[in-house]
Amino acid sequence: MSKEVQKTVVEKIGLHYPNWLVDVTGFSGDWLCDRFGVRSPVQHVPRLCFDLPGPQHVALALREIEPYQAVEFFEGEQPSSFDGIVCESSPDGDIIRNKGVSLRLPRSGTYARSVPGPFGGFVIGDGDWIGGSKLLGIDPPVTIQVTVHADGPAVAQWTVTYSAESSVLAELHVRWALGADTLVVQEDIYESSEAAYELYPSIPHLATAYHKGAGEHLSPLQPMEVPLVQSQPNALGGEALGHLGHISYFGQWTDSWVGFRTTNLPEFIGAFSGWSSQWQGRGYVRPRIVQDVSCGAFLRLPLMRGRRVWGLVVTSSSEIDDSGKTRHLLNRRKNQYADIPLSKQINWQLAGPTEDRTPHLFSNKDLQVFRAHIASDREVVAALEDFVQWANPEHVGFAPAAIWKNEETLLEQCKEPLLLFAESVFDATRDGGYDRIIIFNGREAKRRAYDFDALWSMGILTESEYLAVQRALLLLAYVFVDPDYCRFEDFWAEDDPPSEGVREAMKSEMGDSPVPPNFAAEFFTTTAVIADLFPGHPMHDEWTALCERLFVKFVDRWFEPDGTYLESVNYHCHALNILICQIYGACVSGRANFLENLRIRGSFEQFLRLRTPVISHNLPVSNKDKRILAADDLTRLSVLPADGNSGENGNEQEWGEQLSVGAAIYHQADPDLSGRLMDAWIESGKVVLGTEHPLLTLLTLRPNIKPVKRAVKSIHCKSLGVLSRAKHSDGSDVWALLRAGSATHHMDFDQGNIHLIAGGKLLLGDHGYHTHDDNGKRISGCSSFLHNVVTFSDSYLNSSGYTGLEEAPEPEVVALTDEFDYVAHRIINTNYRRIGEYPYNMLLPAPKTVHLRRTLFVKVGYLVIYDTFDECTEPTTYRLHPPKETIQVDSATFVTGNPANPDLRIRIVAPREPRVTENKQYGPLWSFAVTQEPALPYITVLQWLPGAAPLVTEFDESARTLRVQTAEIHDFISFPEIYSLDVPNLRRKTVEY
Repeated sequence: MSKEVQKTVVEKIGLHYPNWLVDVTGFSGDWLCDRFGVRSPVQHVPRLCFDLPGPQHVALALREIEPYQAVEFFEGEQPSSFDGIVCESSPDGDIIRNKGVSLRLPRSGTYARSVPGPFGGFVIGDGDWIGGSKLLGIDPPVTIQVTVHADGPAVAQWTVTYSAESSVLAELHVRWALGADTLVVQEDIYESSEAAYELYPSIPHLATAYHKGAGEHLSPLQPMEVPLVQSQPNALGGEALGHLGHISYFGQWTDSWVGFRTTNLPEFIGAFSGWSSQWQGRGYVRPRIVQDVSCGAFLRLPLMRGRRVWGLVVTSSSEIDDSGKTRHLLNRRKNQYADIPLSKQINWQLAGPTEDRTPHLFSNKDLQVFRAHIASDREVVAALEDFVQWANPEHVGFAPAAIWKNEETLLEQCKEPLLLFAESVFDATRDGGYDRIIIFNGREAKRRAYDFDALWSMGILTESEYLAVQRALLLLAYVFVDPDYCRFEDFWAEDDPPSEGVREAMKSEMGDSPVPPNFAAEFFTTTAVIADLFPGHPMHDEWTALCERLFVKFVDRWFEPDGTYLESVNYHCHALNILICQIYGACVSGRANFLENLRIRGSFEQFLRLRTPVISHNLPVSNKDKRILAADDLTRLSVLPADGNSGENGNEQEWGEQLSVGAAIYHQADPDLSGRLMDAWIESGKVVLGTEHPLLTLLTLRPNIKPVKRAVKSIHCKSLGVLSRAKHSDGSDVWALLRAGSATHHMDFDQGNIHLIAGGKLLLGDHGYHTHDDNGKRISGCSSFLHNVVTFSDSYLNSSGYTGLEEAPEPEVVALTDEFDYVAHRIINTNYRRIGEYPYNMLLPAPKTVHLRRTLFVKVGYLVIYDTFDECTEPTTYRLHPPKETIQVDSATFVTGNPANPDLRIRIVAPREPRVTENKQYGPLWSFAVTQEPALPYITVLQWLPGAAPLVTEFDESARTLRVQTAEIHDFISFPEIYSLDVPNLRRKTVEY
């Protein structure tokens, strides 16, 4: 008679789980064996927060699980001998010995002084005792109770309880599997205090803190020499170097792991955080890595109310790979224990059911009629025909073009990239777990999902190929909605419960979102698309409902009512395009109509507002780029502005796919908006294949939608600034972005920036996100000196920091009239940032500066910038970045372009004798700068009208009146007092000759 199977475990990801404690709750025996006769001890211990839900105690069986292994457990007999964990008594506290590593526990008792921490020390082999811990900040007496729940052979588990004045302060629950180098700690703090316990690795030798060694890219551990957090006063002393924490997307802005090592001892102690879903009071409970002269680096864990769950790795330095060629041990353990423990992934359903060969992300009609629509535009057809001649199957647009061409040889070539993508997802998961699955996986997954849906419905993929891709997509869906990976609540921290403290914790270090908001949209839109792709999957309804709630919450939080997005223009493009993937699937299924959301509709309108006049620009537009354009003339296009995180190497940003998709989906409901989007699509070069959703772009392309010309008018976009427009008698368009508003994510500390286009030319530009200096060295686009702003310091490396991270003011006055547009923007700066020297999120205290930038866009042909300072103790530098050489005409006049017929005239009215401190090409743009002593005003008049006579200017400082005169213009501008909210008065005289 065969034995009854007690438990079956199947590893599905391809991960190795050594020394793993398998949950076999319900089994009452002491030993299990598998069909190979391998016997495993079973122990019953109190359940910890990261165990599967169930009774108070959990049964654990020790077993090594190989990748993709299926193990069936049967009732077994105890072997004659088993080398397991042992626990020994000692005068200094119980000692747990585990396969060459020993740990000493503190002694139970009441301490009147020198209160020990939860770990008395470690020893590897026959070496010396290293490490230790102590409790600080609590007045004795303090009582410690150590309760050992299991002392082997398979697992040691114990609780250390701290009490004072009959009140329980904290409990640490520790679990340690036989042969494991990792102790797992659940730490519950019941009362907040200024106290902390400190864990230090070596006595008496100084230790060094190490970090990195994991994350998106391979890199070895590196000494934590530069503080990664802003130090705050602490009664316990020491300098804070970093955090061990878990807030949102795998603790991107915190050090999720840290190691300690000494130069003269071989041992290594490392800690990693994990189980974000289990952390409570996350904003308050943030262990610090501290540097102190007495003992070097150590970990300080504050007694702040809440729960933290973390792992402690004790091993020898020889086990640590410092080459950077493989994932660091701490990252591998974090993956194994905290990210994708076996108890989690065995419940993931990564296979089936196999859906029928019907598209789910778009309609059958889309697939049937899109070729006929495309055939109506010869330029689109020609671009696609050319593309399929040279395109590589790895190109993001290859599969959509092959589906359009509908030739078997091309369609067959689409399989391999899909299968390679599927394998890459599992490779990343096996390699680094949640620290390798990133937004780019989600970006590619949505794109591949559309290709996959079409190829399956067309009969191109076999069932085995279908299942291979399905597994990878479902894996990503499970990951992106896993609260151990991302807690979406952190992206709208104002809703954070006060007990969590996340908003307050993030204020000084991370602003109002732990990572840029578009990351959140990347995650939930990916899961939403995958849920639509597999409607028969058991998680479909749950995922769909969750992602629809997240969609609404995200749009309401990160979009203004008019559609303005609270990140850069680049990320507005990206965010809308990834939301479109979810929007379209919901529309096709009839489940939801997100197109009616005013913020979504407003986003399409916003891009029409941002659309510049047609200009000549230098972007290397080529059919060999990822984005395929169909227009005959690609030398003059309507583009989007470079600003902060938008654009590249001083060039404007090209359009994405949202124009033609928007034109199609709004065609019936709003023909006017549809036509204006189609007009923009034509003037921007006719994007046929983009990077976000190329197949959806082709399927919805309707070139025969009648274009509708836009109206030229200025508009204030709350949080972004003013988009000024003018049209001159010669027919030329003028467009300006007067940057003023609270949108700071990826806007890169550029308040007051001015972007100017006139006469079909870029006159004042922006370096953009990816930019390089004259030597080809990468420079950060978020540095303030790369924008058309005023900077405050004797060093150009000191970028503005305003009053906090991701905090910027709205303008005080905005006036849009027929004659001019006016913005008064008071910019308060109390911080610097040193990009390249310190992390992006570190703000350095700086002398307070209160800067009022008043910008007057006069539509007949000039722009006045009037900068004054209420408070300013540092020298100031006024910066402009034209794309062409700046040539000095006289002491206060400069021109760019051809001196005989310049593109832009720069007339510096104040200071009267400007001291030019920079006038050279820097990277892709010209860098022009004037510096003067603190608090002195700047007044500049920029003239753009082609062929116009030079301006004559005169400023009466006492009356705050500026005269601007040419052969055609004679204006008197009276500015209000500094603190007045009045709009300037412009009086215009007719000049007679």
